[in-house]
Amino acid sequence: MKGNGNGNRILTAIQRQIPLIDAIKKVDSDPRSLPPASQGAGKFTKSGRNYVGLCPFHREKTGSFRVDYHDGDHSGERYHCFGGQCGVHGGLFDYVVGRMNFQFIDAVQYVGTTWPTVKYLVEEFVSSSPKKPRRKRQEVKFDLDSGERDLVCKVLACAQEHFTAQIRINSNAEAAKAREYAESRGLQRIAEKIGLGYSPANDIVLVELAEKFGMHKDVFDLLRKSGLIGEEGFAIFQRRIMFPIRTHSGTVIGYSGRSTDPKSKRKYKNPSESLVFSKKHVLLGLEYINYEKVRADGLCLVEGVTDIFGFLEQGLNYCLALGSTALTQEHLGIIEFLKPRKITIFPDGDIPGLMGGIKNANRLLSVSERSENGIPVFIALLPDDKDPFDVFFTGREDIRKHLQDAQSSADALLKSLRRVVDAHQENGSTKKALERFLRDNTKHIISDYHLNAALKEYGIEVRGRQPLILETPSPHGFLVQ
Repeated sequence: MKGNGNGNRILTAIQRQIPLIDAIKKVDSDPRSLPPASQGAGKFTKSGRNYVGLCPFHREKTGSFRVDYHDGDHSGERYHCFGGQCGVHGGLFDYVVGRMNFQFIDAVQYVGTTWPTVKYLVEEFVSSSPKKPRRKRQEVKFDLDSGERDLVCKVLACAQEHFTAQIRINSNAEAAKAREYAESRGLQRIAEKIGLGYSPANDIVLVELAEKFGMHKDVFDLLRKSGLIGEEGFAIFQRRIMFPIRTHSGTVIGYSGRSTDPKSKRKYKNPSESLVFSKKHVLLGLEYINYEKVRADGLCLVEGVTDIFGFLEQGLNYCLALGSTALTQEHLGIIEFLKPRKITIFPDGDIPGLMGGIKNANRLLSVSERSENGIPVFIALLPDDKDPFDVFFTGREDIRKHLQDAQSSADALLKSLRRVVDAHQENGSTKKALERFLRDNTKHIISDYHLNAALKEYGIEVRGRQPLILETPSPHGFLVQ
């Protein structure tokens, strides 16, 4: 518990009025709360005067999470996990902080909003809390006792401020190009919401960033660990529009950068693995997802972060991006938690995008087949020269039409089979390479009989297909950042 003497008195008065077990159930039912580590967490049985259930903070099958209950005065109630090495414990505000991923003061204000009967006490606490004087930016110091992950996140947060300022105020020609691109793509309308930024064509930004904190060596070390500079000390993102990648709660953990140089060999640069970012654990766009919409209408999966922003620009908030990587078991765990009514894969229209869409549909269906309520998987096919953002740019109705016209994974595979075969022949790929792709990535989409019947005219036969056995770990550890 935090606060001065009077603040502690107020916090105790707040806790006195709210049964901890009721608060836990309320927080767990909030769609903004972190997914529980244990499936079934949030259901409790009475044990004497207390309650016992599965721990939401670590994965378990036997209930080890105990919640106190005291008649009348609830201020002394605590929760404690006795399972394994977990040992998590605390009171009302600790639980809100842990499950909502809030700062302490935000947790207190959340309680005031959720339980109006204590709102006056929350207001008193906030007004009585000592106000920290605003300090000039150059005087800001990192708390070096903080965990290294926290420090990296603070560096990224400061870099985010700098990048967003650059796209607004930088007067050079390259920044102007970035603004023109954003305007041409309709991104200016959501620039503030998504934190659109720009990184210039030099390393001065990062030097200035380090100087502002008066701790050059430490900041440069953290900049490396954050994925903003390479081992040689040069900025990784130069002359690029910066799209921040965030956790579901909004913490910046990396960047995708689009080049403003038409001669650039790499249009996009995605974040490298870092202390806070791992592409196999992160689905892009979780901070924008409307959970109820996903469960009612379905989830759309795209390839790149700009595709998500195309959805958002049209007011559609049920899209996640893979970030140019195949679906991993960790991604599947997150998707399984979201419980979408259906999944529509919206791949780029070129052959690599199409084949990636088929591969991901197969992985999704391998998990869906084993679940109690199988999730149907569709694929929206685009022309060869189009990507989802091209569709989004034309308007909301076109997006919806493509989603409505999406075909079952099997129908999409059969419809696009000629394109896949022709592309392999044009690129000099061997028949064996194509057979290997179809063998490894279609078992859960279509039967052996129907696939080989469709392949007969190409003189191809696929044998030895094996089902995928994929585990879907709890998403809890990957969403908490």
